[in-house]
Amino acid sequence: MSEAPSPSTPPDSSRTLELRVPDMDCPTCAGKVENSVGRLDGIDGIDPRVTSGRLVVDYDPTLTDESRIRERVRAAGYEIDGRAAERTFSVPGMDCASCASKVENALERTDGVDDIETRPASGRVTVTVADGADSETVLGAIESAGYDASPAADDSDPIDDRDSVWKSRRAVGTAVGAV
Repeated sequence: MSEAPSPSTPPDSSRTLELRVPDMDCPTCAGKVENSVGRLDGIDGIDPRVTSGRLVVDYDPTLTDESRIRERVRAAGYEIDGRAAERTFSVPGMDCASCASKVENALERTDGVDDIETRPASGRVTVTVADGADSETVLGAIESAGYDASPAADDSDPIDDRDSVWKSRRAVGTAVGAV
């Protein structure tokens, strides 16, 4: 018997969209938005956060897309705040300053991309996008620079774990030196 995915653990093919819906400020409002968006095929999870006016939607990009989700929020009678949203992408082949520069140049020519932060050491790119710019557009720009890319599973930066990496390397070096 298969179990339906929960909103906290989307399937591997799932993408996450976070929208600012400032007028969604009570459980009734959240219910209206949730019911409207939930009518779409491919919705894996919906998390309306009334205290912050944010809507987090996990969805299958093969069955729906960001523009349809936005349409359903508007169909429920709510406006989406046009302020920028931050998205992080994994770009495994971007591992030096030259690679990062190519990715940055491609993203700078992309409508809706306001800010770009490349981190070649971790192979990640974080972009700030305006309302209307979707992940597929950003992915297309990165791919046009010659790199494979995918939405990052989370916004944690593996380089932040460098202390544990260095401790592990030191332990291995000590063990090898003792032999």
